[in-house]
Amino acid sequence: MKIGWNETGAQVPINAVLVFGSITAIIALLFDIETLVEFLSIGTLLAYSIVSACVIILCYQPARYQEDGSFDNGTPQAL
Repeated sequence: MKIGWNETGAQVPINAVLVFGSITAIIALLFDIETLVEFLSIGTLLAYSIVSACVIILCYQPARYQEDGSFDNGTPQAL
């Protein structure tokens, strides 16, 4: 089963909508609103922490230089 499969007419990933909609509905039925708000707060804090950790890791990465001595920033060159 491909989650990213799109319906040709509407360009909507039907399988993804069904799978994640079902998961969301089950979670909404099992937990009360206070618990769901705590999940949201914890998820947001976790996302910000991961991004901050990645920025710190990238900050301490050594610079990458190409063979001609120019700096390689990892982005493709424009034509």
